[in-house]
Amino acid sequence: MSHKVTVKTQIKNPEVAAAAAKAMGLPCRVGRHSVEIFSGEVQADISVQLKGWIYPIAINIKTGECHFDNYNGKWGNAEELLNFTQEYLAQVAEHEAEELTLQGWNIERVALENGDVQVKLTQGL
Repeated sequence: MSHKVTVKTQIKNPEVAAAAAKAMGLPCRVGRHSVEIFSGEVQADISVQLKGWIYPIAINIKTGECHFDNYNGKWGNAEELLNFTQEYLAQVAEHEAEELTLQGWNIERVALENGDVQVKLTQGL
């Protein structure tokens, strides 16, 4: 019986996804390639080996889909996927805000007590 799961994550920028993986110290591979998960081979534009996971996640940049097999948490803690997604979104926000820094805005990343990350923009003096 297969335990394959497909989740729409809207991860559509391979450079930012690679930056998120690098920021978290996770191995990743960018470019079209095959990824082996328990249920078989899937195609990916980027794959990331999450901490403690047996199989990597395979991301399709065109659809934003993330294919993975963590056997309901036995082969990898789902929180690691949430952490990666959160880092990706923070990287997207910072990437998008870079142009604002040229206009005098400051970007600040704040780690909240509940583990969330907040990206703040403030106008410089």
